[in-house]
Amino acid sequence: MTLGSHALGITFFTVNEMKTLIEKIKLDQGLACIPKMKNNGILIVGYGYNLVENPAEMNKKEVDRIRRSHIGVDRAEEILTDSLIKYSVDLGCELPFIKKLNNVRKFALLRMVYDLGSVEQFLQFDQMTAKLCSRDFQLASDYILITGWARQSPEIAKEVVQQILTGTIE
Repeated sequence: MTLGSHALGITFFTVNEMKTLIEKIKLDQGLACIPKMKNNGILIVGYGYNLVENPAEMNKKEVDRIRRSHIGVDRAEEILTDSLIKYSVDLGCELPFIKKLNNVRKFALLRMVYDLGSVEQFLQFDQMTAKLCSRDFQLASDYILITGWARQSPEIAKEVVQQILTGTIE
């Protein structure tokens, strides 16, 4: 997928908003052209792309090739974009109330999903999602801060919590 209007017509964001999210995730994750283990034991490549969960749904042959080799910057950006579009669509289907949150909160949740490596991992935070649904952003943020994810990715978690609490980017 590309950042064309057709692909983004089914996501939360405009092209410019998606570009901003992509740049932020690039800063969060850094670039690894050669596969490496993340501190939680997950094999990643590119901008933190989870080769185990494979959210961009690459075929097995490509995943195996990447595991043995490397990827270039252009492919890393393509994988990041494809993953974010898929996550955005999947989140909207799994948790329809997310569509009613402001874009900053959606942005924060997609950063969290991307760092976790899958929507399925995100959905395991059922107390947090229940509080988001009822718009109790304080309790949702409190739940985030006590997770293993927040301990593994403290800087990202701190920013995500601030954006969920305030609905703004500071």
